[in-house]
Amino acid sequence: MKRNPVLKSIIVSVALSAVLAGCGSSSSSSSSTEDKSTQISGYAVDGYLKFATVCLDINKDGYCQDIEPMTSTKEDGSFTLDIKPEVQKQDGFDEAMLLVYGGVDVDTGDDFKGKLLAPADSKEISVTPLTTIVAKIVQEDLKKSDKPTKVQIKEKIEDAKAKVAEALDIEIEDLTKDPVAQIKTNPKLIKEALKIQKSIEAYNDENSDDIEVLYSKLAKYINESDLKGQEGAQMILKNALKLKNDDKAVKVAEGIDKAFDDFDGDLQKVSFVTKKLQKNRKVQWEKLKDYDDKEWSDEFIKSDLEDIGIEDISDEDLQKVKDLLGENVKVKPGIVKEFKEKFKDSDDGFGKEIYHKFKDFDSKKEKKRGNSKKFKAEVEIANNR
Repeated sequence: MKRNPVLKSIIVSVALSAVLAGCGSSSSSSSSTEDKSTQISGYAVDGYLKFATVCLDINKDGYCQDIEPMTSTKEDGSFTLDIKPEVQKQDGFDEAMLLVYGGVDVDTGDDFKGKLLAPADSKEISVTPLTTIVAKIVQEDLKKSDKPTKVQIKEKIEDAKAKVAEALDIEIEDLTKDPVAQIKTNPKLIKEALKIQKSIEAYNDENSDDIEVLYSKLAKYINESDLKGQEGAQMILKNALKLKNDDKAVKVAEGIDKAFDDFDGDLQKVSFVTKKLQKNRKVQWEKLKDYDDKEWSDEFIKSDLEDIGIEDISDEDLQKVKDLLGENVKVKPGIVKEFKEKFKDSDDGFGKEIYHKFKDFDSKKEKKRGNSKKFKAEVEIANNR
C-alpha cells in the first residue's frame, strides 16, 4: 500500500516537535535548578574595609571555614558571596549570619579590629557596626528558641532592626544600606556606626575586654531596655558599658561628632582625629580647622611615624619621607606603612630606620595576635572539657 506523503510529513513534524519539546523541558529543568543559586552583595564598612574575609557563618563558630560560602572584599570594600543550592540545604543555614573580619580600614590604613555581622536576609547588605548589633540581638533571641522556623527567624530579625533603629533614631530600611555612600544625604548612619566601633576599640584597648563581648553588651542593653527616646550611640555606650564622662570611649564618640561638624564629614580627617583620640594624643582642633591640603598631608605622615615611635619629626626629615614616597603617591592616612618597602633600600639612614621600625612594629603586632588566638583556643578547649 502506498503511504500518503502528507500523512508522512505530519508524522515527522509531530515527532520532531516532541523531541524539541523534550529538549526544552530538560533545559528548563536545568535552568530551574541553577536559579536556586543566589548571591549576596554589599560592602564591609568601618569605613570601607579592603581585603577583609567575608563568609556566611553556618556553623556559628565566628570564623570562616572552607566548607562555608566565603570571599574577600575588594579595594573599595565591596564583596559578592555566591551561595550554591546545596549550601542552602545545610542545617543552620536559615540562622546563619554574614561575618566579616580582618582587612584594612581604607580611611586609616590600620588593620581592622574585631568582627562585623549582619543577618543574611537580603541580596544586598552592607555589613556595619549597626548591623552587628542587630545580628547580636537576633543570635541571643535564637538561643531561646528550639529549631525556629523561617518565619520565626524573619520576625526576630525585623524585631531586632526595629529596636536598633528606634534606639539610634534611624529609619529601619537604612540599617543595611552602605553608610559611606549615604554620607551626604544621611550622615547620621556612618557617624553612629563609627562612634560605636571606634569607641568600643578605645574601651577594648584600656580594659582588654573582647570586642565581640562589648558588642554583645550593647545589643543586650538595646534589646532589654525597650528604648523609645532615640538615645543614640553615645548614651547607649555610656549606659551599656557604665562609662564616665571622662572615659576615653566617651571622648572618642564626642570627638567623632565634632570632627564631622568641623571637617564636613571628610572620613579621612574624621578617622585621623579619631585615631589620635584613641591613642590619647592631643588634638589641636583650631589648627586642624585651618589646615590646607598640604598641611593635612603632613599630619597624615606624622601620624604614621608616631605609630612606630618617631615623634617631633623635623621639617627636613619630613621632606625626606615625601621624597622617598615620590610625587605620584597620593598622601592619605596609612600611606607610609603601605609603601614602607620604598624605604628599605634608601641611601638615607632615616629612611632605613623607618623601614626597620615598621618591620619591628608588624612583628610585635603579629606576635600579639598569635598569643591572643592561642589564648582563645585554650579557653575554648577548656570550656569544652
